Amino acid sequence: MERYVGWGWTGAAAGGRGRAALNEAALRRRSRGGAPLGGPEGTAAGRAAGKGGGGEASNAMLSRRTLVLNTIGLGMACFVTCLLGSWCLPAPAEAAKKRILHFASKEPETLDPHTSVLGQVQAIVRFVYRGLTRFAIQDGKVTTTDVEPDLAESWTTSDDGTVWTFKLRKGVQFHKGFGEMTAEDVQFSFERQIRRSKGMLFAQNLEVIKEITVVDPYTVQFTLKAYDPIFLLRMVGYQHGYIVSKKAAERFGDQFGWNPVGTGPFSFDKHLPREKVILKAHEQYYFGRPQIDEVHWFDVPEDATKLLGLEKGTFDILQPEVVTADVEAQVKKIGAVLDKRGPGGQGRGAPGLYVCT
Repeated sequence: MERYVGWGWTGAAAGGRGRAALNEAALRRRSRGGAPLGGPEGTAAGRAAGKGGGGEASNAMLSRRTLVLNTIGLGMACFVTCLLGSWCLPAPAEAAKKRILHFASKEPETLDPHTSVLGQVQAIVRFVYRGLTRFAIQDGKVTTTDVEPDLAESWTTSDDGTVWTFKLRKGVQFHKGFGEMTAEDVQFSFERQIRRSKGMLFAQNLEVIKEITVVDPYTVQFTLKAYDPIFLLRMVGYQHGYIVSKKAAERFGDQFGWNPVGTGPFSFDKHLPREKVILKAHEQYYFGRPQIDEVHWFDVPEDATKLLGLEKGTFDILQPEVVTADVEAQVKKIGAVLDKRGPGGQGRGAPGLYVCT
């Protein structure tokens, strides 16, 4: 039996509704070379891959072998669909165990979503942050032309399409006691990029914005320089669209990248350099607490080590750097499934994600 999780990164992916979506433009990525591990015994990650098991309890879902391809790591977000969907509830016998997702990729350089285009960064921050909108699902298929509410529950626009007013979802809590998300956090998240604050990379995507006004704690207004037919798509939670905590970003300054605070289903717990990043379930997530307790994101640059760990059961999901014929053969041999379907099941060469029993 195989269970399809999908490929994507929209709010539906972490919204507990068992749905996923894809922004095709997001597949344009840059990659960073990683230092090789020097074989499966070369580092802590390599030794862990060789041992198998990991020594931590996983639920039945996480014991399955999974493979994610390395276009940008967006398939990760679809796995969040599975983690949070009601159909992913663990069997009664597994309910008492800590449920941990083990992911083998490269180490992210930061967890500030506005400062990196690297695939591994944009994959992992999907667990931590949300956007005002998310891509819509229509007739069971992804549409990259329509959106639906996420952190914003509704919006209106002026007749000429240059003024957009968003009503925010009330009661959305940031991680680690940083309080309720308000219009000031939305304003800050975009203005830090528009001002090209240190490290910001996506200002060019927001150049259409003339002014952002906080109308009240739950209402924020965007005034554009000119009509923009894709403005709602710009508000989707990805790269420049993620909303960060103003209070946390100002408190931590240049260190915010390793003290990230968002509203997503998982909060940052700790970073063990060159080993792993640990995320924990956000108890106050506005779509409900995730069914997964923790995400362990391992730094494993070498594909051979990732595959060994997948085979041994150490890793549940992995991102290979290059998908060769040998990699495909090994994936087939160990029972993982390689999905190359694009949005809505269309064959566009965009790799996806399967979870196998």
